[in-house]
Amino acid sequence: MAVVAPLTLRFGVPRDWAVVACDVGQGDAVLLRDPSRRDEVILIDTGDDPDGLAACLDLFGVDRIGLLVVTHDHWDHVGALEEIGDRVDAALLPPDSGEELGRQRIHDRVSALGIRAVEAVAGASGAGARPGVGSGREVSDLRWEVLSPPARTSYPDVNATSLVLRVEIGELAVLLLGDTGAAEQAPLMRAFPRLTADIVKVAHHGSRNQAPGFYESLGSRAALISVGAENRYGHPNPELLTTLSDAGVDVLRTDALGSIAVVGGRNGGGAPGVNGDGSGEPTFWAAGDRSRVAGATGRSAGAGAPSRSRNARAPRAREPPHRTGARPLAGSSGALRALATSRSRGMPRRRQRFRSRSSCR
Repeated sequence: MAVVAPLTLRFGVPRDWAVVACDVGQGDAVLLRDPSRRDEVILIDTGDDPDGLAACLDLFGVDRIGLLVVTHDHWDHVGALEEIGDRVDAALLPPDSGEELGRQRIHDRVSALGIRAVEAVAGASGAGARPGVGSGREVSDLRWEVLSPPARTSYPDVNATSLVLRVEIGELAVLLLGDTGAAEQAPLMRAFPRLTADIVKVAHHGSRNQAPGFYESLGSRAALISVGAENRYGHPNPELLTTLSDAGVDVLRTDALGSIAVVGGRNGGGAPGVNGDGSGEPTFWAAGDRSRVAGATGRSAGAGAPSRSRNARAPRAREPPHRTGARPLAGSSGALRALATSRSRGMPRRRQRFRSRSSCR
């Protein structure tokens, strides 16, 4: 069944988006593209909510996926693979940890779908989202490089195999951390002491397991956290939110804002900013509650439902639910707090600007 987003939402969706964090509950699914090549899309992970993923792809006008990057073989990152299998041209896969998960290996699942796949480790790179993965051809203003994991004969667990990517879209730099923890982030800091990113996709849904000083060293302006509302894990960790706030990083959470789009300005590979002021500064756009995105699609169990994962339960007493309009977003600016409040009041959305701080290493 085709997913059709409500027209009222479609009218406001930015056409020149460069990055989208899809609201797929307690999972990851991130879209990347060069806005000047709108038919060449990279998808980082699929989440485990097929309806939520389908609704996000439809909302942002994605028909085909040039390159699917699977960061690691955990269900909350690959569970919806079969939903988009017939749209994918090629896939980049993590190394096998050897850990027995009791599920079909991601390599086997991708092969069964007829998707051409390449296994990647640190050093793999490419340009754009063409099927020729790893070729590094200059086909667009989008370039990606795998920074981790290093090539090894074995890994301690599946999370340790997470592909970490740094993606440049024009002058906009994005760092995607998979489900890495402190044990993987500390060597990354040593290997790339000058690593920076304008936007960081926070590791492991904002868990406690993060390397001290890592996020402060990136100089990021915004942090994307893909997380399910009222999840049983207590994600995102309050101490991490404080760390990001103290570092001056705007926190953008899918449980509070729904799917989140980053729009590249003149220096981000697209047209001038969506505000029409010609500043060229990147901005963001939030879809709001998932019921608004897919309430009219008939997918009541997934995208039409509140943004909760199947593992969700009542939050711990010390961390009340982060619901829009109930409290400010931790680590956010006044503009973000205004945006969160406006969702419950039906006010127009505001877009937050942030400057590009790109650097290779």
